[in-house]
Amino acid sequence: MDLKIYITQDDTEILDYITDAGIEHDNDNVDRIFTFLLSDSYNLVIYFSEEGDKGFILFKIADIKKNLSEITNLKSILKELQANTKQNIIRMAIEQVEQMEMLGMAAEIFKDGRL
Repeated sequence: MDLKIYITQDDTEILDYITDAGIEHDNDNVDRIFTFLLSDSYNLVIYFSEEGDKGFILFKIADIKKNLSEITNLKSILKELQANTKQNIIRMAIEQVEQMEMLGMAAEIFKDGRL
C-alpha cells in the first residue's frame, strides 16, 4: 500500500511546525490534539503527556484536495494505534479525522452538484 501520509515523532520538528501554524503548545501535563490546514496539507498532531510516553506524533497529508482518500488510511492507522495503546486521546483523534472525512465527502458532493 502506497500511503501519502507523512508521520514523524521528532518533537523539535513538530514544535517548529505547529509554531509556524500559529499554534501554541503551553502545557506538557495534558494530552492534546491539534488539527489544522497549512499550505494545503491536513495535519493531525497528538501530544501524549504520560510519563514514559511523553511527546508528539504528527500525521500530515499533503495536498489534501487531491489526497482526500488518505483520510481513510489515517483513520485505519489511528485505530491500529488505539488497539495497541488503548489511550483515550487516540479515540478523540479518530473523531477529529472522522469529522474531516465527513467534511471532505460533503465538499465532494457539493462540488459535483449531487445531493
